[in-house]
Amino acid sequence: MAPRTKLIVLSSVFVVLLFTYIGGTLRISRAGRSPVAGEPLVSEAMVSETRAVRLSGRGAATVLRRRAAGEWSVRIGDGLFPADDERVEGFLEALAGLRSVRVAARGEEYFGDFGVDEEAARVAVLQDRNDEVRARILFGDAVAGGGRMYARIGDATDVLIVDRDIGFYFGQQPPYWSDLRPLPDDLSAAGITRLSVDADLRIDAETRVVDSFTVFREPAGGGSSWRLETGDGNLREELSQEEVEVWAGRVAELEAAAFVSDPPIDAGLDEPRARLMFEDENGRTFQLRIGDPAGESRFYMRVEGPGVDTADDGEPYLYTLGAWQIRQAFRNRDAIVAGITPRSRSGTGDSAAGQD
Repeated sequence: MAPRTKLIVLSSVFVVLLFTYIGGTLRISRAGRSPVAGEPLVSEAMVSETRAVRLSGRGAATVLRRRAAGEWSVRIGDGLFPADDERVEGFLEALAGLRSVRVAARGEEYFGDFGVDEEAARVAVLQDRNDEVRARILFGDAVAGGGRMYARIGDATDVLIVDRDIGFYFGQQPPYWSDLRPLPDDLSAAGITRLSVDADLRIDAETRVVDSFTVFREPAGGGSSWRLETGDGNLREELSQEEVEVWAGRVAELEAAAFVSDPPIDAGLDEPRARLMFEDENGRTFQLRIGDPAGESRFYMRVEGPGVDTADDGEPYLYTLGAWQIRQAFRNRDAIVAGITPRSRSGTGDSAAGQD
C-alpha cells in the first residue's frame, strides 16, 4: 500500500474511532442525567383531585378516604373513623413536593437492589372520586447519607432518586392517622366553668382515683376564681388556682388512645367506674365515662355532649383511654387543694390521680 493511501486509511480509522468515543461519552453523560430531573413525581392537580389514599408495605397498611364534607377518614377494621386532616394533608403536601434528582438505574433487574420491587416497596396509591387510580408510586430504600430515597413510578423501569425521604408515613398504624380528640375544637380551658368527678377507679397498681366533688368558677374582681362546691353555703376551701386551670386545660385537650372498631357487648359504661361531668361558658354540658378494662393499662371510654364526634348512627364513638390519659382527665380532691402536696391517700397507699 502506498504511503499516501495508508495515511488516508489510518486517518479514516482515527476519525471513526474519535466519533465513536465522542458518541459513547455523550451517551454516558445523558444516561447520568435524568430526563425528569427536577420534575415532581405527582402533579399538584393530581393531588388536589385525590379522594382516597392507600398506603401499604413493610408491615403497615392504611386506607384514607375524603368524605363528602371534605374531612378525611381512616379505615379501621370494617369501619371508617375521623382522621386527622392536618396529618393527611401534610402527607399529600410532602408527596406533591417530591422532586426527582436523577435516575439511579434502568431495568427490572435492579429493582431489588434499591427496594422498589413489588415485594419490598412501600406503595402509595392515589384514587379520584370514581376510585380510578391516578398515581401509583413505589418507594424503596433510603439513599446513603439520608434525606433522599429511591422510588419508581407505576410500571416504569427507571429507579429514581427523589429529594426527600417520606418513609416515615408508611410505618404508621391507623391510630396515627386518627382524629382522637372527641371534644369540639372550640372547647378551651378558659371556657370550662364547672368540673365534677364521681369515681372509684384503680388505674394501675400505684394509682387510684376515688372521690366525688365539684369545682366551679366564681366571678371575682373582673376575672374568676375556682371554688369547691360543698353544698349549702359553699364553705371556703382554698384551691390551687393553677392546678385547677391545668386540669381544665387537659380535659379540654383530651385525646383518646384509639377508636374501638369492634365494640364488646358490654363495655361497662352503663355503670361506669369513673364519671367526669363538665360545663362551658356557652351552657354546654359534657359527660366522660370510663368503663371496663380494654387490655393492659387501657379502659373503654365514651364522651357525650353537643358537638362531640359521632358515628353514622348518631352514637358517640367508643374509644380506649390509656392510664396516663386518665390521669390527665381526673383528679382526686387532694391534688387541687392549695397547700397540700399530692400524697398517698390515708389508709390506701394509693397515689392521687392526675400526677405524672
